[in-house]
Amino acid sequence: MSYPIRTIEIHEAALDQSKANLARRLDEQMDVSDCALSNWSDQSNRSYHELAIELLKSGLEITGKETPYDNKWVLVNAEDKVVSLKTIRTRFDSVVWVIEDEALIESIGRKFIPFEYEGSRSRVQKKHGLKQTRMDLPVKPYFVAHCGFVGGIMTFRSVVDEEKVNKILAP
Repeated sequence: MSYPIRTIEIHEAALDQSKANLARRLDEQMDVSDCALSNWSDQSNRSYHELAIELLKSGLEITGKETPYDNKWVLVNAEDKVVSLKTIRTRFDSVVWVIEDEALIESIGRKFIPFEYEGSRSRVQKKHGLKQTRMDLPVKPYFVAHCGFVGGIMTFRSVVDEEKVNKILAP
C-alpha cells in the first residue's frame, strides 16, 4: 500500500485534525477499548504525516522546493562516486548491496557486497575500495507502508527516485 507525499500545509492540517480527534475522545472520556482502533489509526496517520513533513522540509532546505528528500545509505567507491543504492535482505536475514554495473561486477568479481552494520567492518568493501555513507537523495512522492495486522505497528518507507538521482549524480 502506498501513501502520497503532498505538501507541508496539507500534512500539517491533517496532523491538526488528528490532534483534534484525540482531544475529542479524551473530552468525551471514551473508554480505551471503545476507541482502540481509532487511536491506532490516528497514531499511524500521525507517523505518516510527521515523516512526510520531515522529508518535504529536507527537500525545501536542499532544493528550495517542497520536494521530498530522505537521508539514505549509499555505497560509494574511492572517488566518492555512487556505486549502488540498492540493498536486499537475504534468506539468512542479512543485508547486502546489489551491484548492477556489469563492468564493476567483472572488475571486483562479485555482484553482492556485504552491508556494514554499526560496529562492523566489511573486509570485502575495504578490499575493493568501497565504503558506505549516508546521502540526502530525492525520493518518490509516496511512502510504501507495511503493517502485519490491524492494530500492529505501521511502518512507512520512502522509495529512492533513481531517475532523479541519476540526473543529480551524472558526471
